[in-house]
Amino acid sequence: MLIDEIKASRLDTEWCADPLDMATKITENENRQRIQEQLDRAKCSEQPDEDENGTRYCLDCTEVIDPRRVAAVNAVRCVACATAREARDDSRLRRHGGVNRIVEDLAGPREVFNPGTEL
Repeated sequence: MLIDEIKASRLDTEWCADPLDMATKITENENRQRIQEQLDRAKCSEQPDEDENGTRYCLDCTEVIDPRRVAAVNAVRCVACATAREARDDSRLRRHGGVNRIVEDLAGPREVFNPGTEL
């Protein structure tokens, strides 16, 4: 029954007689799909400001973006504006707890060692 469900749910996966091989193939396909989804989400959704010659301008300060930067990361902002934007985003995460808050929630509160007390 489980094998039939696997076959039905994963038509794009080559069938294997060995359940472990099949599970490995399914996991690899799912991981590939998740990675592609993350890459798609990471792509910039903002439209670049370019002139007819292909020169790209920063969306924040309107300065020309170095063509090497555009080629490397498909930038829509100059280095200075991108850095400032990332710093703002990082401070927002820290202000709202970000990853540290999640870790503390999972691990529980930290105990502070006081040298005057016994363990």
